[in-house]
Amino acid sequence: MGAWAEARTDAARIQVSSGWPGPPAASTAAIVANAAHDHERATEWALRAGVPVLVEKPMAPTVAAVERLLHLARAASGGLAVAHPFLFARYLERFAALCQGTTIEGINLQWTDPVTETRHGESKQYDSSVPLYVDCLPHASAILSMVVAGPQHCRGVTLRRGGALVVVDMTAGEVPCRVEIERNGPARRRTLEVATATGKYALDFSVEPGSIDTGAGLVDADPEWQRGPRPVARLLSAFLAWSAGGAFDDRLNPAHALRAARVGAEAAPAYEALLSQWLTERLRSVERIDADLHYALAEVLQRHGRLPASRLETLIGQAGNPFPGGSGSGLATSAEELRRWLAAAGTNLGDGSEVGR
Repeated sequence: MGAWAEARTDAARIQVSSGWPGPPAASTAAIVANAAHDHERATEWALRAGVPVLVEKPMAPTVAAVERLLHLARAASGGLAVAHPFLFARYLERFAALCQGTTIEGINLQWTDPVTETRHGESKQYDSSVPLYVDCLPHASAILSMVVAGPQHCRGVTLRRGGALVVVDMTAGEVPCRVEIERNGPARRRTLEVATATGKYALDFSVEPGSIDTGAGLVDADPEWQRGPRPVARLLSAFLAWSAGGAFDDRLNPAHALRAARVGAEAAPAYEALLSQWLTERLRSVERIDADLHYALAEVLQRHGRLPASRLETLIGQAGNPFPGGSGSGLATSAEELRRWLAAAGTNLGDGSEVGR
């Protein structure tokens, strides 16, 4: 965000703040791009200040929180918009257009992130306190909505590697969809495959804008990529135009955030049960903290907010010792041992209710 502001010719009019800014001027618009756990509080601040606000995904951690912000927005003088940059991607617009005019039978979306990567000249790393499905379902929901209209629902969840790989089986309208999302993968990967009654279309946008396999060959997914505005620029232009009194672009509609939050709420109970089972079995069977166990513990220990890195590593290191009172050869012999240890660390395994609803 800071780099974007500095590159603009009107940079002097833009304030990028890592803390709470002072009272906004009448002509101010706010963009919330802080830690995901703080989105709700920052968005409420902007709404109560009476300025138009654009909030990065996920807008809030639960359906109830999203609905509360929508209620505040209806009474606020500024207004609320949500950032889903893929809705502004020409390569997805082109791909979606190719899929129309025939019956869509199924969709497969694969989304993989490495441990770290460099994007637009900056090192990027995921927020380990935000569950993978919470972080990525807003993107998936937006992408699916471009191909198939209608309500979206979660039909099942598969968890592997301590939650570093999650498969969400969904429906978009009546179309079955498989969304596979992964962290700590070997490389960045973004693919979207659509099976239709007349054949299969595939978009590989691992490196934007990517290419489209039409079945008859590969085509450039966005011939205007090098000369036209890109997705984030199109999104920000739409928001700034609206905040200055222009028409509202429906791609900024908070309803997109509510749809994704509802899918996440449907996925949460199954995810939490699977994570609890995975952690218990893994701690019982291993004698050291490996990468997947580290990932799962980092997520659970930060359930109520991000911890300083040193504190997080200390707690995970403590889990590397046999649990007090344990009797097995692993790090924990029962779910109850794990729950007692997590309670002492100020967190819990949860049942999904505090994550989704």
